[in-house]
Amino acid sequence: MTLGLTFDTGALIALERRSARMGKVLYEARERRMRITVPAAVLAEWWRGTSRRRDDIRECFDVEPLEENVAKLAGEALAALARATVIDAIVMASASLRGAPRRRCLYQRRRRSHGATDVLPEHPRGSHLAKAAGQQLTNRR
Repeated sequence: MTLGLTFDTGALIALERRSARMGKVLYEARERRMRITVPAAVLAEWWRGTSRRRDDIRECFDVEPLEENVAKLAGEALAALARATVIDAIVMASASLRGAPRRRCLYQRRRRSHGATDVLPEHPRGSHLAKAAGQQLTNRR
């Protein structure tokens, strides 16, 4: 299995906003020749038209199509976790099938803080979601 990362929408937004922390994550991943994937649903949520910055970011990752097995795992995560969004569930299901860490970047539209963490985000809902889904999806591999 090739080591890699799965980025969510927040990670892409952070890269677009030139977050030093996410820039370092991207740099380290590329230095280590890690595969970076983004589920197609995340690309749809993030993409707002072409720009030089978005085009540069887009070249850094592979887009993963939504396959039936990922969709089913995401649906099971949604059933188990009342607060999960479809995009969150797809990111977790996608990453869990490859054993890839999820790179979450918390972004709040009111310009509060945003930051990146490995696997478990520092956000009450996100932490609960990642822990519960990680356990449930790991058991279903």
